[in-house]
Amino acid sequence: MSDRSTGQFGVARMAAERRRYLGGGSMKNDLDLPLLPSAEQIRRREFATVRRGYDPDQVREYLQGVAGQVETLERELHDQRKEGKAQRPPTPGESLAAAITAGQVMTPATPATTPVPATPAPTIPQQDPYEAIAKRFAGVLESADKEATAALAEAKAEADRVLQEARSEADRIKLDAQARAEQAKQQGTDSLAEAKREAERILGSLSERREVLVTQMHDMQSKLLSVAKELEASIDTEAAEGAEGAEGGDPAAPPSEGGASDDVVDPRYEDMWAIPKGKKMVDIPDLAALDVDFEDKPRD
Repeated sequence: MSDRSTGQFGVARMAAERRRYLGGGSMKNDLDLPLLPSAEQIRRREFATVRRGYDPDQVREYLQGVAGQVETLERELHDQRKEGKAQRPPTPGESLAAAITAGQVMTPATPATTPVPATPAPTIPQQDPYEAIAKRFAGVLESADKEATAALAEAKAEADRVLQEARSEADRIKLDAQARAEQAKQQGTDSLAEAKREAERILGSLSERREVLVTQMHDMQSKLLSVAKELEASIDTEAAEGAEGAEGGDPAAPPSEGGASDDVVDPRYEDMWAIPKGKKMVDIPDLAALDVDFEDKPRD
């Protein structure tokens, strides 16, 4: 039920109780309840649809039940009104008119003695039918108020539970996202540090290889200069010895055949690469190959 309908029922109940107490324990013949909705109005009552509100089918079913109870109370009230009119005692004016009509009115005689007052018959209090209907109607309204209050409390508790679950889920998602972000940040930092270490290692290896190559080139240069000097000295020595032999002549040389003289060959060029007696071949050192392989190899 809506707050407006519940408020109308509560106002109607308070108005009925007020009229009953102000009337001295009795009510008028016709109950003046202008604020009470009829059964048809209850059936046709419409409610705005909101998210997470009451189930429309349950609300409609509840209104149908309340409307049926209102119809039953209206019928009982109508019947009680009829019975009250039929059982209502005649007023003094109506009794006098009836007596005159029946010819029962007579001139009173002068009493000779003081009349003895008659003992009035005990009156049996009769329950006001309207009061009984009002009590039943008030009970129905009170029950409806309790059910509406319970439904409202249940809906509020359910809404609080759903809200709490939503907040817990949001907090869990937030913490999970923060943990993932921290993990990704740590992984990025570790990867960057590893790449930096690898770059430093490669640069260090290249620097060491460069130093080795420079050292090898210097050694090779020194050895080549030494070999060149030895060759130059050997050539000068052989040239000097050849010149001395040509000036003194060689008596052991055989004559040329046919008496023809051969072309004279400069012994300096002929015997340039000959190994003279008592001499040995120039020792050419073995030069190590340059290590120019730049492939990254683990250092020892």
